[in-house]
Amino acid sequence: MSNKYRKEMRYHLGRDLRKESTLAPRSVGDILNRLLPKMRPKQNQAMDQIWSCWKDAVGPFIADSAKPQAYKDGVLIVRVASSSHMMQFRFLEAEMIKNLNAILDSVQIRKINMKVGRVD
Repeated sequence: MSNKYRKEMRYHLGRDLRKESTLAPRSVGDILNRLLPKMRPKQNQAMDQIWSCWKDAVGPFIADSAKPQAYKDGVLIVRVASSSHMMQFRFLEAEMIKNLNAILDSVQIRKINMKVGRVD
C-alpha cells in the first residue's frame, strides 16, 4: 500500500492502518457480533431477545403453534396457527406477558396482538 493511499484511508477510516496489519485475524462471527447491534434498529434487537426466550417463556406447545412476528412500543404481534389456537392463547395472554417480561432484560411487553396465519 502506498503512503498516499494509506494516509487517505486513515483519514476516511479514522484509524492507523499500520497497527491493524499487526492484529490477529478475527472470525467473521466476531466481527458481525460486534457490528450488527450498532447497525440494527432497536425493534430488531428486541425481536432477537424475544426469539431467544420465546420457547422458555411460553412453553413448547404454544411455541410450536405461535411465533412472534414483530415488536413495537410494547406491543408484540404473534402469528398463530389457527383461530382455535388464538382463542386458547387469549386466555393465557396475561401469563405469557408476565413470563416474557420476567425473562427479558430491556424489552417490556404490554400487550400481545395475535393474527391467524402460517406458522413455520
